[in-house]
Amino acid sequence: FTAPLGNDVFQFSAFPWVAYTHISHTDSGNKDNATPLFDWGKYEQKDGQIKFTAEIPEGVQAEIILPNEQPIPVTGGKYEYERDWENLDGEPFTPESYVTEVFDNPKAVKAFNEVFGGIFTGSEIAWMKNEPKTLGFMAWFRDSEKKMKLSDFPDMLQRANRLFLQ
Repeated sequence: FTAPLGNDVFQFSAFPWVAYTHISHTDSGNKDNATPLFDWGKYEQKDGQIKFTAEIPEGVQAEIILPNEQPIPVTGGKYEYERDWENLDGEPFTPESYVTEVFDNPKAVKAFNEVFGGIFTGSEIAWMKNEPKTLGFMAWFRDSEKKMKLSDFPDMLQRANRLFLQ
């Protein structure tokens, strides 16, 4: 923005690809500019649990909305929520499935790491987390770098799916 923001402008920040534990905003201290701020991010999923932590400044009223739950009204303070997350299983992955779908599921990461040699926890394909790349593209890419044979991919995908779904 090139001009000062007025009271009729809302500011939004989106970080859906980042798990975070808090957000801080600076305050100009100007009573004539009380612009509402909205932030959201990705919850952390680990060991069959989802975890969300939020720190709301004192005196601020807000709503925290967790996946598949009703809004929770809050007023200032630190809020931590952990929920069992049973939905770690899913449909089998296909060559058209996105790499991010594997990264987002700890059970899938474990299965795919076992079959594909740990590449889902290393740095080799980490750049694909922020790209809409398919598993088929990943296999082609690794083949082009001589790190796997593209002809082995269907069998490897089938073995990873078997481990994921058991």
